[in-house]
Amino acid sequence: ARLDDGGRATAAALAHVARREGRDASALERLASPSSRASAPFAGRTALVTGAGPGSIAAAVVDGLLAGGARVIVTTSSYSEARLGTWKRRYQAVAAPGAELHIIPMNQGSMQDVDAAVKWVMARWTPDLLLPFAAMPEAADLTGLGGRSLASFRVLVLGVERLIARIAEGYRARSLGRGEDRQC
Repeated sequence: ARLDDGGRATAAALAHVARREGRDASALERLASPSSRASAPFAGRTALVTGAGPGSIAAAVVDGLLAGGARVIVTTSSYSEARLGTWKRRYQAVAAPGAELHIIPMNQGSMQDVDAAVKWVMARWTPDLLLPFAAMPEAADLTGLGGRSLASFRVLVLGVERLIARIAEGYRARSLGRGEDRQC
C-alpha cells in the first residue's frame, strides 16, 4: 500500500499504540515507513498538535511524528515543569535524529491564547500538518446545557475553528508576501 504523509503519520501512531498494548504492529510499521522514506518519513515536516495530554491519542500521534523525524509543536493548557519533563522523556525515547519538539502554552478555549500561539508558531515555521485534538468530558443533553457545556463548545468547536482560521491567514499572508494571490 502507498500512503501519503498523513496516512503514514496515522499508521505510525497506531503502530505505537499497538506496541504499547503488546499487539503485533508489524503491518502498521511497514505502512508507516515505506522503503523510500524508511529512515525519516516526516523529515522536513512541521506539525502543530493540540490536545496531546498524557495517554491521549494525540500524544501517540506526536510519538509517531517524532519517530519519523518531524518538527512537532505541541500546545498544552497545563504548562509546567512536570509536563515539560514528561515531554522531554518521550522525546528522548522515540525521536529520530533531526526531530524537534517544542512545547508551548495554549488554552484552546481562549481565543487570545489561540491567536498568540499561532502568531508565535508562524513567526518561526510554516506548519504543514495541523492536528487539532481536543477533549472535554460532557454529559449534558440539550435540556441540561450549562457553563461546562459552553466551555466544551469553546474548546472543541470555536477554538479549533479559530486555530484553522489563523493558520490559514498566516499562509495567505506568506503567499501574498511572495507575490502569489491564492485563496486559502
